[in-house]
Amino acid sequence: MTKRTVKSGQKGTFTVLAVLVAISTLGATSTQMFLPALPAMQSTFGASSTTAQLTLSAAMFAMAFSQIIYGPWSDRVGRKPVLFFGLTLYVIGTVVCLSAGNVQIMIFGRILQACGGGVGAVLAGAIAVDKYGSANAAPVISLVAAVMAIGPMLAPSIGGILTDTIGWRSVFAVMLGLGVLVIVVATLLLPETRLQKQTAATPGQSLRVFASLLKSRTFMAYGLNAAFSMGAFFAFISAAPFVTVNIFERPSTEFGLWFVSIAIGYVVGNLLSAKMVKQKGGDWLIGVGSLLLLAATFAMPLMLQVGGWTPWAIFLPAAVMSFAAGLSIPNAQAAAIGHLPMAAGTASSLIGFLMLMSGAIASQIVGIMQDGTPWPMVITMALMGFLSLAAFIARNKVQTKNVLISV
Repeated sequence: MTKRTVKSGQKGTFTVLAVLVAISTLGATSTQMFLPALPAMQSTFGASSTTAQLTLSAAMFAMAFSQIIYGPWSDRVGRKPVLFFGLTLYVIGTVVCLSAGNVQIMIFGRILQACGGGVGAVLAGAIAVDKYGSANAAPVISLVAAVMAIGPMLAPSIGGILTDTIGWRSVFAVMLGLGVLVIVVATLLLPETRLQKQTAATPGQSLRVFASLLKSRTFMAYGLNAAFSMGAFFAFISAAPFVTVNIFERPSTEFGLWFVSIAIGYVVGNLLSAKMVKQKGGDWLIGVGSLLLLAATFAMPLMLQVGGWTPWAIFLPAAVMSFAAGLSIPNAQAAAIGHLPMAAGTASSLIGFLMLMSGAIASQIVGIMQDGTPWPMVITMALMGFLSLAAFIARNKVQTKNVLISV
């Protein structure tokens, strides 16, 4: 009887993990798969580069703001109804992109697609906390993050092959198939995880929950730690192509090969986090990851000065930074979401918003400072690394104070 129960639980855990990976990776994979098709799409519609870029930037902001809605809504009506709404919106947006006759309709379709695709990133964390509890959610989130990194890592190559052999619209045809497949898988395999005792907040109550979270120094410390770590990551990936190709004068193919090290670093960090969190604890991993991330961002300028302006001087420390982010971000997410488990969806959506906005702001800072050298990227990464560690230290001070008060 006991053996059957254990096997059944293991099977259920594997099933939920598989679905969480599927819903989490859809939005990011679609964005990465679209990148190689962007020049061909721009040429087809005769659009300016500024207008064509809106298919990326507008989608990113749309995804950030949509996450603010999905979390509280899922706390009120359940995870599955909101998930299916988002996935359906993703499919509709993809159909619009597939059939777009001009760049304006393409931008509209990309916004719909991003709003829909962002639902998985919010609900995966909330579902993990629902099912496994805040204390056990971190390894689950780490495993999901590690596996889901594979999709975005392979997506640019797939998008490039499709664009060159069939045409850029075939990229959206593949996305459409993925969206339909994820809907079917979630329908058949994902149970409703929201507990009946969880907060069924009205919009006004959701705003008060948001306000409560924003006023919580502990929640914001964890949340900003994850957000600034993501900011360092986005500062690099937004500038690295320009630095590698235009400044270091290396071919785009070489950039793609170097970039694999970044994805591998993040995957290894997530897998190690999932393995060590039971022994070391989430706070230990956040602290080590934050220190290592800051050290990597400070090592980059040193390597550029000593070793010269070569790809290894930026990609080696960036791979370490990515590994460090893999250690810290899942545990910071789990700790922040677990701070208010009765409104896990709301907390998860706010974390997602903070991370996306931090990434967008860091990318924009690098763009504004761009002077034809690697230094704007390096400075922004170091700033984000410092702020990430500072957020973690602030959380430690808060906890120490709380312990003293309770004693």
